[in-house]
Amino acid sequence: MTAEAIINEVVRERLSRTRILDVKVDEDVDGEGEPVFRVVVVYDEAGGALDAHETVSLARHARLRLSEADESRFPIFRFMSQGDARKLRAAAA
Repeated sequence: MTAEAIINEVVRERLSRTRILDVKVDEDVDGEGEPVFRVVVVYDEAGGALDAHETVSLARHARLRLSEADESRFPIFRFMSQGDARKLRAAAA
């Protein structure tokens, strides 16, 4: 299983009460040159706000699953509502 598939699976499992529309995973390096995954989670805001108790543990759960697959990059999560994702796409166009 790829790192992207692992992260996608963890996000959907841990945020099962939220309608997840997209999970985008990009390899990058942080400010100190360490390898990371930049993860953008787009959710349907019609179901309400994300649950902080669910989102706060995502990195820990993803790290555990990634390490089991011998992947050392750290996942950095960003959450975006569907409406904000649309605005960002429109501004980039």
